[in-house]
Amino acid sequence: MENASKALLLSASVLIAIILIAIGISILGTVKPTVDQVGKVSTSLEVSIFNSQFDQYLGHNISASEARSMISKIIINNAKDVKHQINVKTGSLDNQEYGQEIFSGENIKNLQNAFSALIKYNVSIDSYDSDGYINRIYIEKI
Repeated sequence: MENASKALLLSASVLIAIILIAIGISILGTVKPTVDQVGKVSTSLEVSIFNSQFDQYLGHNISASEARSMISKIIINNAKDVKHQINVKTGSLDNQEYGQEIFSGENIKNLQNAFSALIKYNVSIDSYDSDGYINRIYIEKI
């Protein structure tokens, strides 16, 4: 009789353990979509923060000093973030040496000399990468 009660207690313990594991798995199944959604939101927020550092230059006429400031931000970003490099495509600038080409890597530093203080420039986004980060900025004189 004593062995039978121990066997019942042991089987009850195993049954409770199985129930707890099943409950844990079902909780994880319901939490996983929420965790995935949080991951997507944080990635989206990261892209927005990255792209927003260039918002002040977009869509309106900027001076040569603002253009140089933007180029400095691009240089700093490219040195910091190898995965999300920004290239600069130029239209007609005052200095034809820098007109209508794509600048990338170390070559972007050459653009610091391309802007004339007497001219305004228009800046727009030329392309985004597959993750939504700005990939290329387009600058042209107005």
